[in-house]
Amino acid sequence: VRLSTPALVFLLRQGVPVFFYSLEGFLHGVAGAYPDPHPDHLRAQFAAEGLPLARAFVVGKLRSALALLERHRLPEGALELERLRGAEGGGSRAYFQGLARLLGPYGFGGRTRRPPRDPVNAALSYGYALLLGRVLVAVRLAGLHPEVGFLHAGGRRSPALALDLMEEFRVPVVDQVVLSAFRRGLLT
Repeated sequence: VRLSTPALVFLLRQGVPVFFYSLEGFLHGVAGAYPDPHPDHLRAQFAAEGLPLARAFVVGKLRSALALLERHRLPEGALELERLRGAEGGGSRAYFQGLARLLGPYGFGGRTRRPPRDPVNAALSYGYALLLGRVLVAVRLAGLHPEVGFLHAGGRRSPALALDLMEEFRVPVVDQVVLSAFRRGLLT
């Protein structure tokens, strides 16, 4: 979509920020005075109890993972945040071992990143990047601070909250699509 200079000027005079996104949904930048997030939203985000939220992110992720494996007849046989992260890591390892049984014929032996070592890992990484972009946009539009997360370690330039929120959607939005694409021969 193109935006003429007079239209952009009109929007800026009205105090409307204009967001520029790629076709994939990644934010390139904002024109105009981007309004700061509402103070009440930030206070609530900063004051939120992290452990219950982190636990909900992990439970959602592991339920999605288990549902995918059970759908393909491959069942998988925390009080502190670090223990919860350990449980999430263990659950992810078990999930990817099950996924390797389904996608082994396509060269997938387990999750590898930076760089992905096979076509399945490349497809998963690409899908996760697209999903992260969409979730990051939603976080920004909701007026929340993307670097203040509850499960993932926060830090400057790390969108911890977006990473937290996308956990539950990895399996149904990305993994299931990748699995189907390889099994149908759409990807090789």
